[in-house]
Amino acid sequence: MKGNVLLFDNQKGWGFIRGSDNKDYFVHYSNIENNGKRNLYEEEIVSFEIGKGTNGKEQALHVKSILTCKMVKKLLKDKGNHIKTIKDQYGKRKYIVFNSDNIMQTDECGMSFKELVAYAGIII
Repeated sequence: MKGNVLLFDNQKGWGFIRGSDNKDYFVHYSNIENNGKRNLYEEEIVSFEIGKGTNGKEQALHVKSILTCKMVKKLLKDKGNHIKTIKDQYGKRKYIVFNSDNIMQTDECGMSFKELVAYAGIII
């Protein structure tokens, strides 16, 4: 199944993923399979399987990143752009794109990760 990371506390090692079925699933760092990296970031797109945790409840297992902010930043950098990350009034991460002349290419309020992905021309 695919999903988006709703939140993940990299210090505590747990968070939640919203699956394509619109349900939220607990994820523990021990179930992340990203070449040894055991962290996730808000809004990243992941694939995972649903299984039972040690407490018998459904949770995300075999979690793998499909699309990360780092991947999108690299693609935009290769096109001569760079990204500034900000937080909105609700504490949500937003992204502003600048071209090589440091001219803002997006709204000053920033875009969500999903909007940034679309701006970069990535189809998921």
